[in-house]
Amino acid sequence: MLQKMLRILMAVCLLTFAKQSMADAGLYRNNIDGSQTLLGHVPKDVGLSVKKDHVNSSQILDLRVTLPINNESQLDALLKSLYDPSSPNYRHFLTPEQFTLQFGASGIYSQQVKDFLKSKGLTVTGQSPSGLVLNVSGPVSSVERIFGVNINHYQKNDGKMFFAPDAEPTVPVEVVGKISAVGGLDNAIKFESHSHQSAMNNINQPKIVVPKFGTGPGGFLAPKDLYNAYNLNTVPSNGAGQSVALFELDGYLKSDITGYETYFQIPNVPLQNVLIDGFNGNPSGNGGNAEVTLDIELVAAFAPGLSNIYVYEAGNTWQAWVDEWTRLANDKDKSGNLLVSIVSCSWGLAERYSPEMTFDNAIFKQMAAQGQAVFVASGDNGAYDAGGTTLAVDEPAAQPYVTAVGISKLSVNTDGSYSSEAASLYGGGGISADQAIPSYQQGVISKASLGSTTMRNVPDVALTADPATAHSFYISGAWSGYWGSSLAAPIWASFMARVNQGRVNSNQGSMGFVNPQLYQIAKGSNYTTDFHDISAGNNSFYPAEPGYDDAIGLGSFNGANLYKDLVGAAKIVLLPAVPSGVTAVSGNGQVQLSWNSSSGAVSYNVKRSTVSGGPYTSVASTTFTSFIDNKSLLNGTAYYYVVSAVNSVGESSNSAQVKAMPLLPVPSAPTGLLAMPGNNQVALSWNASAGAVSYNVKRATVNGGPYTILISATTNRMYTDTTPKNGTVYFYVVSAVNAGGESPNSGQFMVTPFAPPTAPAGLTATAGKASVTLSWNAVSGAYWYYVVRSVNGGPYFTIGSPTANSFTDKSALKGVKYYYAVATYLYVNGVGAISAYSSPVSATPQ
Repeated sequence: MLQKMLRILMAVCLLTFAKQSMADAGLYRNNIDGSQTLLGHVPKDVGLSVKKDHVNSSQILDLRVTLPINNESQLDALLKSLYDPSSPNYRHFLTPEQFTLQFGASGIYSQQVKDFLKSKGLTVTGQSPSGLVLNVSGPVSSVERIFGVNINHYQKNDGKMFFAPDAEPTVPVEVVGKISAVGGLDNAIKFESHSHQSAMNNINQPKIVVPKFGTGPGGFLAPKDLYNAYNLNTVPSNGAGQSVALFELDGYLKSDITGYETYFQIPNVPLQNVLIDGFNGNPSGNGGNAEVTLDIELVAAFAPGLSNIYVYEAGNTWQAWVDEWTRLANDKDKSGNLLVSIVSCSWGLAERYSPEMTFDNAIFKQMAAQGQAVFVASGDNGAYDAGGTTLAVDEPAAQPYVTAVGISKLSVNTDGSYSSEAASLYGGGGISADQAIPSYQQGVISKASLGSTTMRNVPDVALTADPATAHSFYISGAWSGYWGSSLAAPIWASFMARVNQGRVNSNQGSMGFVNPQLYQIAKGSNYTTDFHDISAGNNSFYPAEPGYDDAIGLGSFNGANLYKDLVGAAKIVLLPAVPSGVTAVSGNGQVQLSWNSSSGAVSYNVKRSTVSGGPYTSVASTTFTSFIDNKSLLNGTAYYYVVSAVNSVGESSNSAQVKAMPLLPVPSAPTGLLAMPGNNQVALSWNASAGAVSYNVKRATVNGGPYTILISATTNRMYTDTTPKNGTVYFYVVSAVNAGGESPNSGQFMVTPFAPPTAPAGLTATAGKASVTLSWNAVSGAYWYYVVRSVNGGPYFTIGSPTANSFTDKSALKGVKYYYAVATYLYVNGVGAISAYSSPVSATPQ
C-alpha cells in the first residue's frame, strides 16, 4: 500500500510539472496534489458582505464551463497573418465551422470533461458550436464536492442578497488542463452599462453641464452636431447593405426609437430583435433599457442606410453573457453567411473576474478570426474602473481582440466645425493586469503617457461623450441628456459599417478586426489627418499626450479622411489565378490539404476523385488556404484532389492534381512512465496512448540506451521486470504500437532495485498496569517504525508509528495476552521502503 501511495505521489509531481505553463497565465495555481485552482472566481462582494447561511444543497446551479482553445498558439499565429497585408492569409477569414475544426475544444478532452462531470452527479445540457463552452447543471452539493467550495448566501450593505463560493474552485486531477473557468458559481455579478443620465444629480454623478453648442432637445448634442464636428457630412456611404449588432442585457420600447427617428428626420432603420435564453424583450425596470435605447438611436443616426440593426437582448446574468456572445459568433443568415460583421457592446465589469476574462478571450479570438469587428465601451470611472483608488480597466474593453472606445470632451468653432478636444476625467483607460500588449500597440507607447510596453493599454480610440458634451436621447417617452463611453462605441461601430459598405462597393472585403489597421495609420504620415491627436487633459491619472496614450487612445476620427484611408482605391477584379503549391498530408481517415493564396481569390473549391484525372466531386468551399477532408474517407484508399479559386468574376481552372492515401497514424509516445524498484525486480506502469493497440517495454544499463526489448506487443499498461540485480542502475522506456507503426519511445525512467531492509532486532515487551512497554534495537537511517498488535495470535493492527526505538501501548487491557511486532520505514536508493516485521513477542498487562 505504501509503495502504491508513493507511485501516486510521483505521478502527481510529474503532472504538476507538466501543467506549470498554465499557471504562468496568472489565472491558475497548481497544487502539490496535482489539482489546479482557478483564480478570480470569488466576486469581490464576498469580502464586503456578511455571510448569512449555506445555500440549500439541493438547489440546482446553471453553470458555464469553459474549455481551452485547441492549438491556441496556431490560432494566435493565424490571427496575426489574417491582419498582415504581406501575408497570403490577409483577410481570408474563417467560417465558424472552420474555426471549430481547427481550434474548437479538443473532442477527446471535451468528452473526458463531460464524462467526468456526469460521473459526479452533474448534467451536461448543451455545448457551444465551437465546443469551448459546456452548459452544465446540477445540485449545489455536487458542485461543491467537485470543485472544493462552499456556496453561501451573503448580504451586502444595502441589504441585497446573493450567493457565491467561499473559495476559489479547484479542478480535480482527472480534468486538470481541460477546464479553464467555471462560471455560474455565483449570482453576484451584474454587468454595468456605461451610460449616465445627465439629469441625475447625486454624489456619484457629475454636475449637470449642458453643451453650449448642442442643438438637440434640452440643449444637448444632436447627431448633426457630431456630423459637423467630426467631418462626417462628406462620407460617401450611409451603411447600405450592412448590418450592425448590439449586445444588450435589457429590453427597449420601439416607440422610443420611432420618436427619436421622427424628431431628427432619420429613416426608420429595420430592427431585428434576437432574444436570448427566453428573455421577453421588455424593459426590466432596472434602468438598462436606457442603454439599449440610446445604442439603437445612435446606430440609426450614424448609419441610417443599414439593412438591419440586430438587437441581441438577454437578462443581466453571467449565463446570458456567455450565451449571447456565443450566438453573435455563430448566427448565420439564410445564405449560410455570418449574420453580422460589426458588434457594439456598452456593458462590462472591472477586470479580474476570471470566468468573464477567460471566456471573453476565447470568443473574441474566434470573432476576429471570422472577420467580426467588436467595439466596446471602455468605462466611465476614469483610471479607477473598480472604484476607490486602485488603478483598473474595464472588461471586455481590455481584451486584445476588441476595439476599446473611450470618451473625450469636444469644443467646436462658431460654425460647429471641430476646434479641439481634451481627455475626459471620466474616460475609462489604463493598463490591463492580465492581457499582454498586442503586437499592434508595440512601438506606440511613450514614456510620458505612463502606458505599458508589456501589457495591453486601453482605450484604442475615443469620441466626445463627457458630461460637458452629453447627447440628446428619447427614452421612456421623454427627452434626456446622457453621457458615457456607451455613446462612443456605437458611433464608432456605425462608422465602420459605412467603411465596410465603401469597401464592398470597391470590390474589397470587410475590414474585420480594425485595430491593426488603425494603429498602422497612427504610425504613418496620415495619423494627424485621419485622427484628432488629443494632448490636453487626463482621465484622473493618465495624461493625454501626443500620439497614443491611456487617457484617449489614438484619439477621435476625422470621418471623411479616415474613411478614405480605410476604404482605399477601388480594385479591378479579374478571374482569380489557378491555385498553386497544392499539398496533401494523409492522416487517420482524413487528408489535410494546403495551397498557396491565389491572386484575386475570394474563396476556393476543393474537389476529390477516386480516379486519377477525375471526374471530381466538390467536397468543400472555403475562404482559407487549407482544408481537412474527413468525409467518409477509407484508410488505404487512394484519393485525388484539385483546387480551384473563385471570386465575383468566376472560377479558375483546376490546380495540378495531388494524390493522398489516408492511413492509421502511428500512436503518440506513452506518457507517465513510472518504475518502482523492489527486491531484484522493477514494477512499471504508464498512461494509455491514443490509438495504441499494444506496447513494447525496453531496458538499458546505459543512460539513453541502446535499449533491449523485454516484452513486445503487450496489451497491459503494467509490467514487472523480474530479471534485474539489486544495486544496478537500469533505464526503462516504453513505446506504443498499432497498424500504422511504432511510436517514439516514452521519456526514460532511471531506477535501482534493492533488497528490502532487515527487520528490527531485539524486540522486548514488558507488561505494566494496563500497559505494555516495547523496546528494540535502533535501525540506522530509520524515519519511523510501525508497531502492530494482535490479540491471542489473531490479525495484527497498527497501533503506533514512533520515531524512537521504544513505544508504550496504553490501550492494552488487564489480563489480555497481546502479541507485538515492529517494522522499519526508511529510504533506500531514494525510495521509501518498509522492512519485514520482527519476530513477535507477547505480554499480558497486570
